[in-house]
Amino acid sequence: MDQDLQHPLSCVNNNLHRTARAVNKVYAELLAPLNLKRAQFSVLAVLVTLGDSSIAKIADGLELDRTTLSRIIKPLLTKGLLKSRSSKADARVKVLSVTPAGRELFVAAFGLWKEAQAKVLDAFGDERWRRMLGELEALRGAVREV
Repeated sequence: MDQDLQHPLSCVNNNLHRTARAVNKVYAELLAPLNLKRAQFSVLAVLVTLGDSSIAKIADGLELDRTTLSRIIKPLLTKGLLKSRSSKADARVKVLSVTPAGRELFVAAFGLWKEAQAKVLDAFGDERWRRMLGELEALRGAVREV
């Protein structure tokens, strides 16, 4: 391993978190008028895209543990933006779906998300982001095997 990469300031985890916080700020500021957090938007996006899904499937797709996902979805359930029901196949499995109010909020949030996405991509560049997407996927795959 390269000696420069052994320095604490080169820490993969720290640098990814710092970058995520900086990027998150752009999205959070634009979603704030809707009182919607970025992670909540992600859950809505998954459910709008995939349809009704189990908590386990959503957690796996977002690479979250179920406890973290539960904290994210609790306000969405309380506000009536999501609903939860037991699976018909297995009553122990909870299935989430987006309510009409949740879908309406998602549509409004999606417009703001697109604005945030455009700001970040304009600053960073589409091609650089395409390359980084591939690298991030490779990194996720590599650390799953550690």
